[in-house]
Amino acid sequence: MVPLTDKYCVVGIGQTAFMTHSGRSTLSLVCEAMKKALDDAGLRAADVDGITSFGHGDCAGAAG
Repeated sequence: MVPLTDKYCVVGIGQTAFMTHSGRSTLSLVCEAMKKALDDAGLRAADVDGITSFGHGDCAGAAG
């Protein structure tokens, strides 16, 4: 196994408001969180080589 030291970094964090039954799609919530993470990092979508996500319930599978 190749070590991951110096191979990755966390550059931005984004999340949506915590609520139940928002009426919004999972994709809409994921897009909002991703936009906030990009803004937090001072990046544009074109600057990103890859993403990872974490969620609960149906969001975890749908988000990636």
